[in-house]
Amino acid sequence: MTVNEIISALEKVSFDLPTEALKAAEDQRTAITPELLKAVEQAATNPQPLLDDHQYQLHIYALYLLAKFREAKAYPHVVQFFNLPGEQPLDLAGDVLIEDGPLLLASICDGDINPIKTIAANEDAHPLIRNSALASIAVLYLWGERTREEVIAYYRSLFNGGLPQPGNTTVWAGLVTCCYHIQAQELANEVRNAYVNQLVINDALPYSEMEAGLMGGRRHMTERFVRRYRPIESTADAIAWWRCFKMGKKDKPAPKPATETENAESTPAKTENPYAKMNVGRNDPCPCGSGRKYKKCCGAPA
Repeated sequence: MTVNEIISALEKVSFDLPTEALKAAEDQRTAITPELLKAVEQAATNPQPLLDDHQYQLHIYALYLLAKFREAKAYPHVVQFFNLPGEQPLDLAGDVLIEDGPLLLASICDGDINPIKTIAANEDAHPLIRNSALASIAVLYLWGERTREEVIAYYRSLFNGGLPQPGNTTVWAGLVTCCYHIQAQELANEVRNAYVNQLVINDALPYSEMEAGLMGGRRHMTERFVRRYRPIESTADAIAWWRCFKMGKKDKPAPKPATETENAESTPAKTENPYAKMNVGRNDPCPCGSGRKYKKCCGAPA
């Protein structure tokens, strides 16, 4: 495949995993990288056209390919993308920034965690995006690319004034969870004080479980975290979990053509939408076959 053919295959939403195009992109790293960088830069600096185009998703594939390449030139654009305010990053890329955000950031930062820290500290960023930034630093430690001392010192600084108190409970939970995954016994007092000061909701994230993890009693969870965030070897394998690739043909019928009655100004009878309650990602293609994203189609609020 040529570079133009690869770009064309990756530009729009699809129910089929574009394995051939992704493999071709990996094989043509030097030629394709400038195009991937442009896609991520556009998403970061001029997101509105992408928010309006519900079928465009080249920037999402680009994030994974650049992470696979460990392409440090992508880092400023990715940080800017993650730092977009509120829901914008999730509207542009959906669950991948929550599920794989730590992996993407760790892969392209080239060991420089200071820009990642700006995401974690950004009160205007979505709390789950900030948590991805916090977790990416744990990933770098587990990859052996940052020292334990450095990571512990950074997390301790967040407990000791680096994060607002009371602040956002989701972000506090994310910080405690990072300590849990790296078995940060050194931060046991800080974690306990976060619960005492009600910065973390115990019912949602029980202290007894977190304490057990800090003290090394949940090694299987650390091992699971390590497996979850291994460096990308195959881009196709890394994105195979996307819900849109797991839908069967019965879930994605062709869109029904409009009838003369529907084209007229008459109001059609109300019918139940069979797709409205499906377990579909917000940015996945709508299973009704319209070509629009689920959140803008059958998944939109009534």
